[in-house]
Amino acid sequence: MNNPGFHNAKKQRGIATLLVLLLVGIAISAAIFGSLRYIQGSQDQTTAFHAQTQAQLKAWSGVDMLYQYFLGLIKEDPQPDIDDLLDALEEAMLDNNFQLLAGNPEAKITNVDHDNQRITVNITGTSGATGGRAESTSKIQVVYLLSDDGGGKPSGCAPFCSDGPPSVITFNRNLRLEGSISVTTQPGESYEINVKGVVTTGGNSITGVDTINATDSIQIGSGSTYKNLRSNGDIAITGSVTVSNSMMALGNICMTGSASVPGLTKANGFVYGVGSASFGQIEARGVSTYAGTSPQCNSYSRIDGHGNTFGVWLAGNNTAGSVKTSASVAHDSGTIQSLLAQGDLHITNGGSKVTAGTIGGVKKRCNAGNLNDCSGTVPSSVNVTSTPSITVSVSELTEIDVQVTSFDAYQYESSANYVFRYDSGEGRIKVTVRNVEGIDNGTYYLLPLVRTIEHGSWTQSDTYADYLCKNINGSGNCLDVQETRKTICKTTNNLVTYANNVTIPGNYANPSSNQCVIYQNGKWTVGGPGATPTIAQGVAWFEGDLDISNGEFYNTFIATGNIATSGSHKNAAPNFAGPAGSGTYSGLTLKGICSNAYFPHYPTQICNAFNNNEPLGIANYAYMAGSVEGDNYIGGNIKLGASTVAFGSVLSGNDFDSGGNTTVYGYITALGSGVVTYNAMGGSTAIIVNQLPPTYIPMGGISVGGGGPPPLEKEEEDLKVDVLWTRYL
Repeated sequence: MNNPGFHNAKKQRGIATLLVLLLVGIAISAAIFGSLRYIQGSQDQTTAFHAQTQAQLKAWSGVDMLYQYFLGLIKEDPQPDIDDLLDALEEAMLDNNFQLLAGNPEAKITNVDHDNQRITVNITGTSGATGGRAESTSKIQVVYLLSDDGGGKPSGCAPFCSDGPPSVITFNRNLRLEGSISVTTQPGESYEINVKGVVTTGGNSITGVDTINATDSIQIGSGSTYKNLRSNGDIAITGSVTVSNSMMALGNICMTGSASVPGLTKANGFVYGVGSASFGQIEARGVSTYAGTSPQCNSYSRIDGHGNTFGVWLAGNNTAGSVKTSASVAHDSGTIQSLLAQGDLHITNGGSKVTAGTIGGVKKRCNAGNLNDCSGTVPSSVNVTSTPSITVSVSELTEIDVQVTSFDAYQYESSANYVFRYDSGEGRIKVTVRNVEGIDNGTYYLLPLVRTIEHGSWTQSDTYADYLCKNINGSGNCLDVQETRKTICKTTNNLVTYANNVTIPGNYANPSSNQCVIYQNGKWTVGGPGATPTIAQGVAWFEGDLDISNGEFYNTFIATGNIATSGSHKNAAPNFAGPAGSGTYSGLTLKGICSNAYFPHYPTQICNAFNNNEPLGIANYAYMAGSVEGDNYIGGNIKLGASTVAFGSVLSGNDFDSGGNTTVYGYITALGSGVVTYNAMGGSTAIIVNQLPPTYIPMGGISVGGGGPPPLEKEEEDLKVDVLWTRYL
């Protein structure tokens, strides 16, 4: 018997089975197609990643290829000229079809900066077939710097070797500034003080310096004004100091009194303000990266309710344009225009006002003396909302690096016109002369002599000092004929010309007070009382310590030991004086190096350099001191006394000190290579770097040396190539 219901049920079960199979098939197909698409996508991503990697590798290979290319240009010419090379590269840039690198990678010049000696190049690397799935390109912009490598510059050229603003003061050790420090600069130019160590001030005012860079903490306590302060440690500001542009510290920043920073104040640690300190933009990470031993702001550190250091603590009637921190904020009174903080906001005074702000924590009214007592009501003037999920990122500051090297006077001995040594065996001063017009190169005795001159019917015995003598007898008397004896001294008295045309300084009643060079107890003395004699112009090199007193000098003084000045002392570096005089400065009309009536025996290598319009770098210096003996550094301290005027730069191998009424036309560098003594500037110290004569280049000149090869260690090439920075385009 047939049952229709049964047959209908079987048919329904068959249709359901087919539907299930169909759905399973569709699902499997979708899974298969999805897997295939995923595999294809992964393959595409892998191919693209591989292609992009290959393109980047080719682009970076171009960076190195161009570096080697520039080195090759340098090696082709034993004396390459930067300007000529830049001119050629600029011509290439103007040729739109010119490529520095042909093929793959390609390199095209986009800018040639003559002033800063930089070349900007876009380098493109390509991978894969053109139009293919694996085609990829990578473009890098790179800036190369072509510069003098220092091979013609003295060691310790830190003030002028860097790519930034010139540094009028560079110290490789802690520096204390006192008294009145003034820097007179070229209009529109920026000048820096660079210190490898701690900078402290006391009762001083500083004008004319835009930036202080210190590898350790900075403490400023005066009414000075700066554009920038930058420290690898803390920065502590008191009084009415103004920092107009930026103040940045890897440690913490604390400001008290009426100090003002209308620009950026940024610290890896915290920023603290009290009194009526005012800020423009504040950024603080809240975690100091200072690891030194001279913290300045530790007493201002405060901990929030989470056990973390406050990023910003404005404890007085402070104002700030904006505050941004990865930590918490405390505010007493005054106004914050804009606030962004990842932590909490503690209001410690009802006078606080925050115009607008967002925090990641909570806002609360707390007792300034007890931050755990936060039961007060936040004033309505604090317009801040809480967004717990907010993340506030403040970029981390990186260390600044003050580049300094070392100085060794012995490397400059061959550049000197006069080399002074004391022969202890003979007990006499010896002078080695080089490159002096009218005096043969060689080593001479320096003797105070007595001679008798016949004047017709009468005889005059004259005592005169410091003539060069080639030969002496056993008694120490000069055997040279009178005409061959050359003086290297002068006095402020009139010169006397005798019948034999030998000119000597007149009025020598007391030879001991008229010797221009004296050696006694291990120390050299130049100048002195009485007639205040000075020595011939040029580079004067001394083995040992050197004291220079009263007189008018035209020298680069170099000593293997220390140098000190005293009395009414004025010294013009040869390049400052110029070949025929350069004008009147600080009340002194300077005489020329190559046309000086007092000294007809001029330094030939310096005057030849003037004639070639390439003044020697060494002749920009008034004083250079310090030397290396084995593993020890000897001397290197330069102390300029009251009433000293130095028309030239100062290079101390160790430490520098100035006091009284001191004036320096040029830069000051102290390399800190020896025993710690002092680095201090006090009294009234003036540094003048404007309206300088054209023959004087305070950043060191183009070469050093006295006619032979430069006595300095240097790179193989006369130019140096550096990659300043790169970026992907």
